[in-house]
Amino acid sequence: MRLNESKSIKELQEIMDRVIELDKKTPFNSFMAEKVMLRIQGQPMIIVPLYQKVFQIAAFAACILLAVSLGIFLGDEYSNDTIYTHQYEISADDSQIERLDVLTVQ
Repeated sequence: MRLNESKSIKELQEIMDRVIELDKKTPFNSFMAEKVMLRIQGQPMIIVPLYQKVFQIAAFAACILLAVSLGIFLGDEYSNDTIYTHQYEISADDSQIERLDVLTVQ
């Protein structure tokens, strides 16, 4: 294809116009500018896979759930609201209670 001919130059301009129009119709990708700037600056771009992000969120949620359930369990186990009567019961025979003052007067 020779560019000296007016017909080929017009064809080339039409192709360029179509490419520009198609480029204008494509939606703008905001990440594209960031990628280009990082490449220009020479910084490596870190790409995190989707499954890794999902796993991180699931692990974080599991840790929160474990902490809450452990707190509820330990709170129920060691709360002071529960009265353990079997540990503090005193059993004595009535005859021993009546003689108690006699034994202490000596």
